Amino acid sequence: PLQGRQVLQQFLRLKCWGTAGEGVKTGADALRQALQGGAVVDVAGYALAPALALPMDGAGLLPLARGVTRLVWLETSARARPELLPASREAMACIDAGVAVTARAVTGPPFWQTAEVEEAPALIDATRVALGGGRSTGPAGPAVPP
Repeated sequence: PLQGRQVLQQFLRLKCWGTAGEGVKTGADALRQALQGGAVVDVAGYALAPALALPMDGAGLLPLARGVTRLVWLETSARARPELLPASREAMACIDAGVAVTARAVTGPPFWQTAEVEEAPALIDATRVALGGGRSTGPAGPAVPP
């Protein structure tokens, strides 16, 4: 997601869904207000503190912070020939001139959507390469210019 608000909203919805069967009706807006009031909200066994949630609520990728000169954009795809999502390509088009962008899709599982531990070796490999720590050995789509 390009906006932290989307991530926080999805996380707060987990809390809403988790309490729906208990006859408790708490909306995401009420939970956001509780965080703004300083309350820690328990979501799926995790304590979500205002110190984390509130800055996330206002965070976003674009526009980039002043002085950013390099952006590495990596994402996983379940396809045999991974490609960046259309939304990712759109975001790349919004990056200011003068920012060196490396954008790449690699084959891997959507690990952020599972309750189990998932590993994405191609993503780890691509991250190492992007940070200058090795050569790519895993399946990956081509690097895409901005």
